[in-house]
Amino acid sequence: MLIIGSFLLTSRRPSAIWWLKQAVLANVVWIVAKLASWLFHSYRNMPELLALLESQRNANGPIGPEGYLTWMVVGMVLVSLVNLVAHVFVGWRVSREDIQRFLSGGTPS
Repeated sequence: MLIIGSFLLTSRRPSAIWWLKQAVLANVVWIVAKLASWLFHSYRNMPELLALLESQRNANGPIGPEGYLTWMVVGMVLVSLVNLVAHVFVGWRVSREDIQRFLSGGTPS
């Protein structure tokens, strides 16, 4: 949908804003659902993950398995937040007045 919206935007079609907003909304829902799934499956499989990390403790160095799982969760949340911020920025940018002017045939300033 983002690709279709971008093509419509470059061809100055008024429907581009609708396509882009719908794509951003769908992607935001997908990002939140994906993060929830990652967290759910990580915590559901916590005993197996801890046992696996504990078996590799000598190779891992001084940090225990709980530390690695904490950083894994922090990494998942940070990746999702960066992705969310990028999509929300696109949604905000598309709704600005200069884009409306561009689509109506005026020149953006």
